[in-house]
Amino acid sequence: MARRFACLIAATFLALPLSAAAGDRTLDAALTARAQAPRGTSRVIITTTTGGPAGAAIAATGATAGRFLPALGQVALVPDTSLRQLAARPEVLRVTLDSPYLGRAAGNRPLGWALEAYWRLVQRALRVF
Repeated sequence: MARRFACLIAATFLALPLSAAAGDRTLDAALTARAQAPRGTSRVIITTTTGGPAGAAIAATGATAGRFLPALGQVALVPDTSLRQLAARPEVLRVTLDSPYLGRAAGNRPLGWALEAYWRLVQRALRVF
């Protein structure tokens, strides 16, 4: 009996650090870094447990709501100091950094190069006809 009780207490103490880090699993790596060293605001996509808008979570953290995208989640501008508070909310499933378009405007050469090469092929094909 005492052995079972000791195992139960040990399991409880081992689980405490895991539950304390649960908010970090909600944030992606880039946002975790921004939460540790805040430098302004971050444009994020918030996925809720219900799949609906995250209006209550956004209002509670002092963020500014953006568009709701049914396939992705709620876009918001969140102060970096409020990222952990947002991630700790029970209705928030995941918070990811909203990345810019990965085309030429973002400076992403591989995708920009591929799109430009495809466009040149289309233009050449149209000149043949």
